[in-house]
Order: sequence, then structure tokens, then C-alpha cells
Amino acid sequence: MRREIDFLGGELELIERAIDSLLRRSVTLGKAEALLRTIPGVGRVVAPAILAEIPFISSFGRAREVAAFAGLTPGLQESGTSVRRRGRLTKEGSAALRAQLYMAALNVVKRDNPLRRGYAQLVERGKPKMVALGATMHRILRIAFGVLKHETPFAETFAK
Repeated sequence: MRREIDFLGGELELIERAIDSLLRRSVTLGKAEALLRTIPGVGRVVAPAILAEIPFISSFGRAREVAAFAGLTPGLQESGTSVRRRGRLTKEGSAALRAQLYMAALNVVKRDNPLRRGYAQLVERGKPKMVALGATMHRILRIAFGVLKHETPFAETFAK
């Protein structure tokens, strides 16, 4: 089992080096990755995940479309007149991207930044913490769309 763990660790290291090499060779991807890393919570793992899972972000017209593509929009659960359940994330799209955005949202919650204040406001208003985390994930992706579309680093005013 130890040999298998060591082997997989080596494979992971090779993949990480390949990703870093690709980001250095491609001017466009390197610039996009640097822009994404200006967003609180988005680091060396999450930025390439966003670029890999949503490769043609410029093909989306609005941030809402990107969030829907990733499965971070609320979906109503209604069936006829008798079933009206609380809305939930649609979870359509990439589960891997949502997992990375979840980790980014957890990172945001631990540090003082503009996105954490939005999370705290939702919790203060009585929203469950998981709902607030989902909203933070949604917000991070929408900000990522704006940063990439306008080729502008994150500014604190984006969080408002």
C-alpha cells in the first residue's frame, strides 16, 4: 500500500509540473491564471481548475450563465400545486469545479476579506452556513468571470 501511495504521489507531482509548464508556456493562460489568483480564496489549485473546467469563459455573455453552467444557481423544486420544497443548488455541471470552489469558499471564510463579509451578513440574517458557503462559491465564480472578461485584477469593489 505504501508503494502505491508513493507512486500516486509521484504521478500527482508530474501532473502539477505539467500544469505549471503549460501556464508558463501559454501567455494567455498564464495571464488569466495570474488574474484569477488576485481573487481572495483562489490560489494555485483553484485558478487552473476554473480555467480547465470553463475553458471558453469568453463564450458566455453574462456571469449568471457561467454560474448556471457550473451548477451554482438555485433551482426550485415544484411539482404541481402540492409540492413546494426549498430551493437547492442545481448541481448540474462540473462536480470537480464545485469541489474546488467549495475549498476556495472555506478559505475565504477563514480570512478577513470583502467576500467573508458577505458570508457573515448571510449568516447574521439567519441563513444556514452551507447556504452562505454556496452563495460565496457563486460569488467567487461570478467575480472570476468579471476578472477574466474585463482582464482586470480583483478590486474590493467587485465584492459589492
